Amino acid sequence: MKSLRRIGFVLVLCVLVVAGVSRQAMGQSHSAVTFLRITSSPRANAMGGCVVNMVDAHSARYNPGALGLFHMDKSFSVAYPSNTKWLPDIADDLRFKTWGLSAGVSRLLFKPEATGLNFGIGVAYSKTTMDRGMVYLINHTGTDTLGTFHSWDEAEMYSVGLGWDIVKDFLRVGVGYTHKRIKSRLIPEVTAEAKADDWGFLIQASPMTFLPHKVYLRGSDKYYAHFGLMTSFAYAESNIGSDISYIDAAFADPLPKCSRSGLLLQMALDINESQLVSWTIAHEIESDLVADDYRTFRTGYEYGLFGTLFFRTGWATAREGSYNVDTWGMGVSLSGIISWLTTLEKLDSKSPFWRRVRDNLDISYDYSKYSAYADEDTPIAGTKFFRLSLSF
Repeated sequence: MKSLRRIGFVLVLCVLVVAGVSRQAMGQSHSAVTFLRITSSPRANAMGGCVVNMVDAHSARYNPGALGLFHMDKSFSVAYPSNTKWLPDIADDLRFKTWGLSAGVSRLLFKPEATGLNFGIGVAYSKTTMDRGMVYLINHTGTDTLGTFHSWDEAEMYSVGLGWDIVKDFLRVGVGYTHKRIKSRLIPEVTAEAKADDWGFLIQASPMTFLPHKVYLRGSDKYYAHFGLMTSFAYAESNIGSDISYIDAAFADPLPKCSRSGLLLQMALDINESQLVSWTIAHEIESDLVADDYRTFRTGYEYGLFGTLFFRTGWATAREGSYNVDTWGMGVSLSGIISWLTTLEKLDSKSPFWRRVRDNLDISYDYSKYSAYADEDTPIAGTKFFRLSLSF
């Protein structure tokens, strides 16, 4: 009986102090293992957390429907391990860690000279850990320390996605599925386990395909300006599965089930095949499927220069103002530099090897930070995300 009272006290302590603060920070509640709803992508976090429309090396974790679209142009990607100091104003030993990789094939990657519709398939693996560090065990009166134990949550994610052209250069669609294996050590000598599933789709359209959009520069028959416009709609549901139980199945907690729906508009001005400037706006609604009336609204902007430097900003707000944050960040991409070297004929654009490098190789570094909105007391303020990614 005394042992159960000790366990009960530790459980309450962990839930209220650690999980409770994390839920407040992310604008969510009413469920366990809420780390599953934390966005680790620095690019998305800089844009207010708008992630469901993103097609990049981190897509599979949030919308597996983007995975197939990503691998219509890429053979593989790896996101190097990141170690975020979670809620730095609350605790010193909370760490949010992620890493992942993906691989895929597409028709055009096998036959670059082929014409007609493209299609691709991708698979991905990623692992996410919320490390709470060492937690003190105390007796039921709260007066004596009995020892410590290591508290953590983790999830392994296995994804598959398909992407294909509906109308060449105009309309493409991606669909995907993710299976998650979840483990949680919230109390000593007990590791709770659960399984969950994600699914999602993404539709992209480029209306400028059917309109005149190339203008040769004055005095040149080699360089031309090109205006691009792309819109997308995406929807995904995450963490759909049975409840997770730590001690008694009768007191199991629901998983943090949620849905995300989003719209994105991207405009770009290119010189030949190289991006000069770009502008992206994204808006997303994240709905808590456990508490049906709880929604978080996110908006983000991205400004690109030479396809190499990116500046981002955004914000997120929840119902009744219970969660308000500002976000910002930046990124650097190698692919823009390679593209401009090719356009300026510093690299051999006729070489199949350099064409493949120009069209597929990218090494990027992204950074983002959460800030308090209007000096409000927000636990997540000051949290920073870093990520180095490689794709080809």
